[in-house]
Amino acid sequence: MKPLPLRPRRLAPPLVLEDPSEGMAVRPPWTFHRPVLLVMVEGLKCGVCARVVGELAGHAPDYRAWEVEPVVLRADPEPFPDLPVRQLRDPEGATRRAYGGGEAEVVLACLDARGVFWEGWRIPHPDPVDWREVAETVRWVSIQEPECATCSVEPAWEQALWDG
Repeated sequence: MKPLPLRPRRLAPPLVLEDPSEGMAVRPPWTFHRPVLLVMVEGLKCGVCARVVGELAGHAPDYRAWEVEPVVLRADPEPFPDLPVRQLRDPEGATRRAYGGGEAEVVLACLDARGVFWEGWRIPHPDPVDWREVAETVRWVSIQEPECATCSVEPAWEQALWDG
C-alpha cells in the first residue's frame, strides 16, 4: 500500500458523484455526517476490485461499531449485487483520480466527520490491502482523535515546519 499524495488533516478533495436527476454533481465529503472510509474502485468487472470490495464487506461491521461508515465509490455504472455497504457512482473514476489514484489501483481514504482527510492509500493491482493498517486508522479517526482533540498543528508552527 502506498500513501496518497494528499496532506493529512486538510479538507479532502470533493467527491464527484453521479446524481440521477442532474447527471454529475460535485459534493463535499462531509455530507456523510460521520467519519467515512472511502473505497474507490473500477467496478464489478475488475476481479481485483471485486475481491477488495468483498473483503471490505467482511470488515464493515467492525468499522460501523466505531461509527465509521464504509462507502464504495465505483466507476462502472453496474452496482455490486447484495453489497451490505453503501455504494455510490464515481463517474469514470473522477474522484479516485482527484485523490491520487490511477486506473489500475484501488484507493482507500479515511475522512473524519468534518471532511478532513486523515490517511489513505493507493493499492496497485493485484496487491493486497493491509486491513489491519486500515482498521488502525479507522479506529483512530473514530475514537482517539475526537477524545484528544489535539491532533492539529497550530497554524504558526505549521508554517514554520513547511518553510524550514
